[in-house]
Amino acid sequence: MKYIFLFAVAISMSLTATAQDAMSVWTDQPIAIDGKANEWPAFFRFYAPGTKFQFDVLNDKTNLYVCVRATEVDAQARLMHSGLTLWFDVSGKKKQKTGLSFPVKLEHGGGEGAIVETTRSRGQDNGAGQSLRNRVNRLRERVLLSQSMIKPISLPGISDQMLPLTNSNGLTVAYGWDSLDILFVEYQVPLALIYGHPATADDMKKPLGFGLVSGAMDAPERHGGGGGGGGMGNNAGMSGSGSGRGMGGRPGGMTGQGQTMNGSAYDPNNAEQKTWLKLHLESK
Repeated sequence: MKYIFLFAVAISMSLTATAQDAMSVWTDQPIAIDGKANEWPAFFRFYAPGTKFQFDVLNDKTNLYVCVRATEVDAQARLMHSGLTLWFDVSGKKKQKTGLSFPVKLEHGGGEGAIVETTRSRGQDNGAGQSLRNRVNRLRERVLLSQSMIKPISLPGISDQMLPLTNSNGLTVAYGWDSLDILFVEYQVPLALIYGHPATADDMKKPLGFGLVSGAMDAPERHGGGGGGGGMGNNAGMSGSGSGRGMGGRPGGMTGQGQTMNGSAYDPNNAEQKTWLKLHLESK
């Protein structure tokens, strides 16, 4: 039974990491990177399995624009605490060598799993008094000062380990919540930072490997006992954007009974989640 369970998990993770052909949409006007979705379509075309994130991609001759949307509070907590990394592979494959992290994964404060568990449970503890707005406000308070830097990863011409959300390299990130408490994270990535030179017509004709990797979540801590036995765990790094928030940690090890080392049930969606597109840029 254990092997059937692990095999099912492996299939799920494999499908999540499978690249699919997708088309970026041309934009005649540069997108304002302000954490607002005013210039994005009402319907986002892509979904990151296991994360409940939606996203969309636009481009012009100079920049690639990405917007990630998280509607549910638990998904927002995961995004801002366990982080998100965008990968770019000019060979059209899935090499994780060049990219950026935002939000960054935070390695302190008890782990994002504890925060997610808090957002789920407080409504039960406090009854109807704990509204959705209050849950979102608590999330904002926890991550307000934590997510204010981008982590570039081997981007051509950038030697800094961390960059402010707006910088001289043209790499820009912003995030914010709308009136319905939906979280949006916007990215502007100069194509010159992806290709190592201003994008040419030949570059635009070739598919670009584009990956979104959401860091693994910590399982909520449980006091007073837990499963024994050896376990295995993953670590994922991330970095951030917009209004600044983040969190992180390591998922607890999994025992032979489908539980983490702290006794909570193992959920494969809490592991690192990978979504890859074979992205075709539009040109005019």
